[in-house]
Amino acid sequence: MPAATAAAATKTVEVKRARPRGWNPGGAPAAAAQPEATPELKKEQASAQFAHHVRASLAGPILRYEDRLKLLRQAEKLGVGRFEANLVIARVLNEQGMGQEVEWAPDRGRRGWALPIGAFAVVQGLVLAGVWWLLRA
Repeated sequence: MPAATAAAATKTVEVKRARPRGWNPGGAPAAAAQPEATPELKKEQASAQFAHHVRASLAGPILRYEDRLKLLRQAEKLGVGRFEANLVIARVLNEQGMGQEVEWAPDRGRRGWALPIGAFAVVQGLVLAGVWWLLRA
């Protein structure tokens, strides 16, 4: 057996093993490990960043449709879904006091009863006219 082949046969392979968190080869204690970012945490961070962007881009009491579309495109770039982006926009608008106000229909008072009472009177009149016509014959 040639010498090169014998050296290759006796060569050991160094295997690297996974090291536990906080392991420090120098022996000094490692700094506290940072918690890993979970998908939920990343989603919350993206939503918070998008909310900050919405607050910064508001100019005036009305959010125009084209501005909303720009915000939705920005949310898509941040990885925030369209539904959640609309919720964030609504929440920011509400916080800023720019939410939609409900406009109630004006109180009709007595005029609201005039139409139903008039319709009832007409129907009763037609019924009485029909009965009179039947009894007359």
